[in-house]
Amino acid sequence: MIMSNTTENTTTPHLLVVDDSIDNLTLMSFYLKSLRAELETASNGKDAVERCKQIKFDLILMDIQMPEMNGYEATQLIRQCSCNMQTPILALTAHSDQENIDRAISAGCNEHISKPIQQLELLDKIHSYLSHPRD
Repeated sequence: MIMSNTTENTTTPHLLVVDDSIDNLTLMSFYLKSLRAELETASNGKDAVERCKQIKFDLILMDIQMPEMNGYEATQLIRQCSCNMQTPILALTAHSDQENIDRAISAGCNEHISKPIQQLELLDKIHSYLSHPRD
């Protein structure tokens, strides 16, 4: 169940941030505070996939290099979860060459954002996806 702080016709967005670095998760939580979103975190791709089988998210921020299951594989499996097939997934990685960008898109990510993350760029991208809801 999604908890929401509602004002008329507005619900709190439910986001999943996937990253194996506690420092990156802390930074992302700080960056996303202004969204007033319900934020969940996962420390690897396997945990993210399990959550996505049970919970519908409005947006997923996916690190690519992680132990147990990388972000490419996790994204491919999330795209098979009925409740998150259409959920926007933004790849977050330091590997910003064209080959890795193409690989993220081929895996099912909607966009690629290079690390180090720039807060305003990240928030602009998130706002653009959250303002155009998908079924």
